[in-house]
Amino acid sequence: MIPLHSIEDAFQFDATLKASKADLQALEKKYLHPVNYSKKALFDAMYEGYTIVFNDYPIHYPLPPGSSKITHTLNLLRNNLRKTENIYIRYGSSRTRKKVTISEVIDRWVNGRSKFGVTDLHFRDMAYFKKIDADAVSYFNLLPHFPEEVSFLEMLTLVISSRGIFSDSHSDDGDGSNHCIVGTKLWFAWDKSEGERVGLEDCTHHPVYDQAKFSIKKFLSLKSAHWFLVTEGKTLFMPGNFTHKVVTLEPYIGFGSFYLSLPNYINSVRRWVLLQSSDANAAFIESLNHAFLKYLRKDIPKMSAGQRTKMGFDYFLKAVKEWDKGLTKKEAATLREKAMIDAILRS
Repeated sequence: MIPLHSIEDAFQFDATLKASKADLQALEKKYLHPVNYSKKALFDAMYEGYTIVFNDYPIHYPLPPGSSKITHTLNLLRNNLRKTENIYIRYGSSRTRKKVTISEVIDRWVNGRSKFGVTDLHFRDMAYFKKIDADAVSYFNLLPHFPEEVSFLEMLTLVISSRGIFSDSHSDDGDGSNHCIVGTKLWFAWDKSEGERVGLEDCTHHPVYDQAKFSIKKFLSLKSAHWFLVTEGKTLFMPGNFTHKVVTLEPYIGFGSFYLSLPNYINSVRRWVLLQSSDANAAFIESLNHAFLKYLRKDIPKMSAGQRTKMGFDYFLKAVKEWDKGLTKKEAATLREKAMIDAILRS
């Protein structure tokens, strides 16, 4: 069943989501259904560059006998994070930034008396990382193994938000994952460049002073438009070229990161070199080139055939053979130079 009621629910928090009966009927065709997991499905999505939501991504999250998922989740947060560390939250209808302790974040979520959201609670170096099997959504990620001037892009973080908070239309430099432990988020996503052509704004790349321009009718006009729910136990993987807006419909706790993998490497570098980016600038690309060439020359040869398959090396080989597919001569020349394509091919 397509959850059209979720859009009507979200409208009370975000007025740009106003939808007529005709709009709701049309939205049925844009709904992205979750699918059952396979590694082929995951790597196909990374290689081809489309969004995928899994019902059953293999993350080990055992519950102690007699414990509810929410109780267990809150206990893990309280006992395995640096509770006195200060982080930023966004709260209220104006999404004002405020610095609070991690302990205060947990209390706010439990009490449920204010609208707020957290997206920058980084935990790779905390005990919590091992408690929730976060490596399951990052084993293929090359970023943590590269120097800091490249690895900063990963930003493995907890996502904690109350009902009614929403993230306005924005895009990220990296392809991203998000696993839901508890709660519900409603997502709308579309290709940034296609959206720009019909007047949809992106807070990352446009001077937005109030709220990004968006309408359901314009969203429906886009070939790339899709919407979906991320609910308890579901895991999202989304390419970085998609602008997205997200509304929390049920109090949410999850985690996610940005990733660069072998299957999505060529797609990511093409986007960073040829299209507008924020953090993936020229200095980033130069550092990435050297780190990746070192990885190809030193790390890949040490891997067994099974390890290479696990990391998606066969997808990379396929992608690098068609690195200039669909590019103009000028774009191909730029990418060849900036991404050191010839050196990659020789490796």
